[in-house]
Amino acid sequence: LLLSLLGFARGCRPTVTCDEASPVGGPSVCHATWVCTFQPTVPGASTPLKFYIDSGVVDGTGLLFNFSRAPGSLIGGTYGGTPSCTPAGCDTNDISLTFQSEDLQASYTTGECEVGDTPAKCNIESTRKNPIPSTPPLPFVTARVRCANQVLPCIGMKATVVVDFNADVAWPEPPPSPPSPPPPPSPP
Repeated sequence: LLLSLLGFARGCRPTVTCDEASPVGGPSVCHATWVCTFQPTVPGASTPLKFYIDSGVVDGTGLLFNFSRAPGSLIGGTYGGTPSCTPAGCDTNDISLTFQSEDLQASYTTGECEVGDTPAKCNIESTRKNPIPSTPPLPFVTARVRCANQVLPCIGMKATVVVDFNADVAWPEPPPSPPSPPPPPSPP
């Protein structure tokens, strides 16, 4: 039951890719992509689904990653979705994200992104009025979809979230440099 409430039972787990660090051993910029179709919701009601990017495996590589503890680890990204439509019209949904620290004491919440007749995408970004806190790390994410229809229930919006963040990735060590060639023999 708990996994179903968190969205995992419907395959709503993020996939994570990372850019190779430069220099090796430094933090990498990673991208968590989360796609989930929300269940039908009555007008005015909200449905939260959670996902975590605190640690895991980089897709396609098998390498381990940990959300960086360095200040400014949450970089930004995008969020939005594709509306659910019937012959009667398309639903109107508002999606927002809340990022929380591991101890759940610190958080950052985006504004609402309206998904109506057409797909929508909004930026996760710091603004003067709503800056992304630089500390502590915020690896726990709650996507909240609110049904903004006036009469009919919302039948299930497909949400898409891409979170850009710094992570420590266990990249393999580069091979050692080949030895220098011997100096040419000195002339007699």
